[in-house]
Amino acid sequence: MIDDAHTERLTGDGLLPGADALHARLSALVAAGRPITLDLSGVAAADASFVQLMVSASLSAERAGQSLTLTGVSEKLRRLFDGAGVSVDPAAGRITLN
Repeated sequence: MIDDAHTERLTGDGLLPGADALHARLSALVAAGRPITLDLSGVAAADASFVQLMVSASLSAERAGQSLTLTGVSEKLRRLFDGAGVSVDPAAGRITLN
């Protein structure tokens, strides 16, 4: 595994119509074998598919012995995650299922 972390800034909408493209992007990041930091500060709108992709990417990274950290989580995104039964630790940026 490569030790240096990769930061990826997500922008635009995290809605169902773009889920396939986002899934491919996240899969490529996990496949690279590096710790991942996702900056969500540029996400304008999101839905449950976005939360599902974040959880899936986090679990895939964990299974691969990597870490996935979320930064720039707006209050609006935090409420979306909470509503889906998913918590994002504000200090560590880690996803946990409620």
